[in-house]
Amino acid sequence: MVFIVCLTVVVAGFIVSSYFILDSVGAGAWEQLKLTISGIYEHYRPPRLSPEQENWLRECGTRSMVAYEAYTRGKMADAPEQQIACYSEALSQDPLYAWAYRARALVYQRQGEYDRAIADYTKAIEIDPRFSLAYNGLALTLWEKHDFTGIRNLTRFAGLNGVQDAIPDRLIDLVQRVPVSWIDGGQVAHA
Repeated sequence: MVFIVCLTVVVAGFIVSSYFILDSVGAGAWEQLKLTISGIYEHYRPPRLSPEQENWLRECGTRSMVAYEAYTRGKMADAPEQQIACYSEALSQDPLYAWAYRARALVYQRQGEYDRAIADYTKAIEIDPRFSLAYNGLALTLWEKHDFTGIRNLTRFAGLNGVQDAIPDRLIDLVQRVPVSWIDGGQVAHA
């Protein structure tokens, strides 16, 4: 995008400086200049995606090939810091990329950064209310954080969105067995 803006500025400068020269030459030279400029633009313009490529990207959760490539680099990275950087890059290219939010949340969850994981899982669910993997990850993160009220609320919300199967039955059973006296504002009460 920056390249196209720079190219536009250079071409605009070329047009302004050439205008005075071409004014004396005539209309034929002006038409030739327009053809040359459109040829330069076509040469440097990013290639258009075919309808099949656009559909495939949509199935991957994005419309941006750059975002998908960053997401894929994150999946291939070994270090959590690299993964987070790649997923963040994907999200900077496509802020509505639910799969990238879910992947980054999973890395945060594995690192014990539960609040960040919860924020990313929640954002993924806001973007796609039927994204079952995000519900599953959020429920497990809430379990690891001992937020049993949060899991109960999430279970109700998932049922309203038709993805109640996203949260493991075993987890729901465990939460239902937690005595209410253990729960204080969503956290395990410390006696």
